[in-house]
Amino acid sequence: MKKTGIALLVSLYYLGGLIVFSSNYIQKDIQEFEQLKLSFAVDYASDAAICELLNSKDLSMDYSETNYLSADPNLALETFIDVFSANYGLNFDETNESHIKMNFIPAFVVAMYDGYYMATPTLISNATNYPENELSDGDWDLKFGPKLPYKYEYNGSTYALNMGGEYALKLNNNMLSKHKGLPPGISSTEDNLGEISRIISSNISYTINKLNETNTRWANTFYIPRDLTTYTGVNCIEGPSVLALVQNVDLATSRPISAFSVAGSKIQKARMVAAYTRDGIKYYCYADKLPSSVNAENLYPTIKEAARAGYYCDIKYME
Repeated sequence: MKKTGIALLVSLYYLGGLIVFSSNYIQKDIQEFEQLKLSFAVDYASDAAICELLNSKDLSMDYSETNYLSADPNLALETFIDVFSANYGLNFDETNESHIKMNFIPAFVVAMYDGYYMATPTLISNATNYPENELSDGDWDLKFGPKLPYKYEYNGSTYALNMGGEYALKLNNNMLSKHKGLPPGISSTEDNLGEISRIISSNISYTINKLNETNTRWANTFYIPRDLTTYTGVNCIEGPSVLALVQNVDLATSRPISAFSVAGSKIQKARMVAAYTRDGIKYYCYADKLPSSVNAENLYPTIKEAARAGYYCDIKYME
């Protein structure tokens, strides 16, 4: 009888251990599944954001400068949150939008040709004129600041880089000039894009550290993801891009999870052809060769299309 009791006790201990082990294993599987789900949700939302940005009717392009374009970054952020919400079965309303913005996104970046926009949690109004603690007493939102240049410094001079690399704006002794080609210290297009990536990631890191200095409003401390320091080495940024940092998501797990995504689109180089009338004759030349004093009537993607439309090559400006 005594042996039977001991055997039963051992069996119960074994069964209990098996249940605990199975429970932990299942919990780990759930956590890994939700992490994968979050990564896909952030990637899909980032892809949708950059596609919406590039397909926007508000997209503006300057055909005299290869790759140049600009657009409204708020459109990308709105699309990102909309698609992210849909992935988790949430309605895209003000309540859910505010919750996602203020609890899950420490930084959202829209990188364009000659600069970038960064959205961070920002105080938009105070509950009182002089709050004792603005984090608690004010209204906050995820807001974009002004467009920031890709600021690069070398030997006392400051340069504003761009994704094309054909030139850089140079500031030295309070004098602004146009530096032809890549600035000193940058030897290739890849280095130029890598430097742009580094500039953005450094600012994101700085922003996260500043947020955490007065982190009384947010439930969790934001952190600098490992992906942020490794993506710069593979030059993810080759054209207009969206960088989304999502952290402390607890929509489906008891333990907060995080994800980082970069979605971009490389703009293919196309030298546009400007068509105009000079001295009563219809001419065409490359848009970047056309003097500012001459007004273009039409723009064409190729010389052949301009010629088909009845315009003739203007040797004066094509040389």
